[in-house]
Amino acid sequence: MTRVLIAVDSTDTSVRAAEAAVRLLGRDAEYLAINVAPAVTSIAWAAVGPYPFVAEPSPSGLAYDEAENRRMTQRAEVVADRVAGQAGVPNPVAVGDVGDPVESIRRAAQEHHVDLIVLGAEHRGFWGRLVDGSVPNDVVRRAEVPVLLVP
Repeated sequence: MTRVLIAVDSTDTSVRAAEAAVRLLGRDAEYLAINVAPAVTSIAWAAVGPYPFVAEPSPSGLAYDEAENRRMTQRAEVVADRVAGQAGVPNPVAVGDVGDPVESIRRAAQEHHVDLIVLGAEHRGFWGRLVDGSVPNDVVRRAEVPVLLVP
């Protein structure tokens, strides 16, 4: 059985990508839908006094708010499940994560032993890609399995 990881966000492009996966691979494939939320950080200023939460600062001076990141992961799972449902994905397994989307998608593909990653292609101009990078392009470069980009 083919195992497919569909990377989704709340855009129409994600819904189209999920729909395309089902059209191409059929209802017998096993589908996982992943949504990745940004990590919640706070600047940790040692000279200011106690941190507003309990967390170890990273070498960059940022501290990760673990409780908020857990909530963000749960919200990401809800988004993944909702988008998969909108697209008619049969029996999707919703996966939520927090952090770098490219790394999260790559790691989920490895952990779940998927055969294919499906995601929507971004429609941003040159300057947008230059400033923020491109998740789809980076996934294509770093993935260890085939990647299908859907416009």
